[in-house]
Amino acid sequence: CGAILLGLEDVLSEMVIKHYGSLDELFFMKGFFGVGISLLQLLIFEREGVMTLFSNIGNEPCELSTRLVFLSVYVVFQFMNVVGEVHFLSISEAAGDAIQQY
Repeated sequence: CGAILLGLEDVLSEMVIKHYGSLDELFFMKGFFGVGISLLQLLIFEREGVMTLFSNIGNEPCELSTRLVFLSVYVVFQFMNVVGEVHFLSISEAAGDAIQQY
């Protein structure tokens, strides 16, 4: 199911870039709805995991500061992934339009 949703997301992103707007609009939509859906998912399904992440109970392998650094690095890399994907989709659309002209 996840692969189908990921493929659908890629197709819809490409369609948004091609027909409805620019990269800025796609960044906004992915950021706004991505954060909203992620927060909703965290509140509903992952509440105990989040509480465990920020709690400091007993002998744990790493401190809270280390966990926050790992979380921050993960967020930065995910942001870079989205930026790269959007630029790739815009380049592939430009290449596709150039090929269709010939």
